[in-house]
Amino acid sequence: NVGKLEGITKVTAKYTMGSLTATLSMADDKNKNSNSNVGGKASNNLSLAYAANGLAATFATDESSQWWVNTQYDLGGGAQAFATVDHTDFAVVGLNFAF
Repeated sequence: NVGKLEGITKVTAKYTMGSLTATLSMADDKNKNSNSNVGGKASNNLSLAYAANGLAATFATDESSQWWVNTQYDLGGGAQAFATVDHTDFAVVGLNFAF
């Protein structure tokens, strides 16, 4: 509990199959004072992540049907390419350099 707010129970299940990881979490936060979800829905989150040989990619979604995909690839020598896209039609592609 946080002060006068009700307690929230959250359950998370994670399963790894080699380079792929699936995570599902649920919380009983519907109609509770600290719930910030759109429409007062209980939290439900799903993510699938892949990581191997310098490539990492994650797909995630939540109870509001909001989703996003993040990818990155290690180019070596401190350089990394990345791309992100989400449910709002936001998309970006770029390069990171670390020296």
